Amino acid sequence: MNEINARNAIYERYIIIFTDLLDKDIVDNYLLNNRINNIRNHSELVDEYYNDIIISKLYEDDVIHIDSEKETNTYYIGDIYINRLKQHEPILIHTSISPRFLLKYKFETISFFLESMEYMDPDYCFYKHIEIFKTAPDYVETGSIILKTYWLKIIQRVWKKIYKKRIAWQKKSRHPIALRHREINGRNMYGHAPTIRGMLSHLQK
Repeated sequence: MNEINARNAIYERYIIIFTDLLDKDIVDNYLLNNRINNIRNHSELVDEYYNDIIISKLYEDDVIHIDSEKETNTYYIGDIYINRLKQHEPILIHTSISPRFLLKYKFETISFFLESMEYMDPDYCFYKHIEIFKTAPDYVETGSIILKTYWLKIIQRVWKKIYKKRIAWQKKSRHPIALRHREINGRNMYGHAPTIRGMLSHLQK
């Protein structure tokens, strides 16, 4: 059962990727339609020849950014390498992609491309998650980067709490007593609505 589910997951992923590429018109349509038909017939789920062609086309679409020299103290998007044997070793860029490239293709296509670009010393662990990172002040000498994606996760968690409070505030503010209070006093009896402003102020303590 697990094997069938895994095969279906691969099937669905490839359909999404090849349909995305078909819409973007960067690979020969006949080739893509042929691959899609093969996949839908549950045959040849993985074909290295076709995959190499697709990866090559995706690479060409962002080659200027991928091959460019990265600047110090600058934000980038991509995936990373961490030395799994030497924890003190700096985190390194695996592949950086441009914002244009990220927004152009679906997430599955981006992930497929980055996974297929894997290269590095086997001591390094390749993290397939798309990260936001900033090149360190000593980037030119060490190649080290600083991960910034965790700030997004913090913001997401805090915003979920703020959003729940905001919904509760709106519900209470629509109560007849609250509406009457506002009509008489000119202000909401529950104060201002919870907002994103200052929602991370607790981190300064």
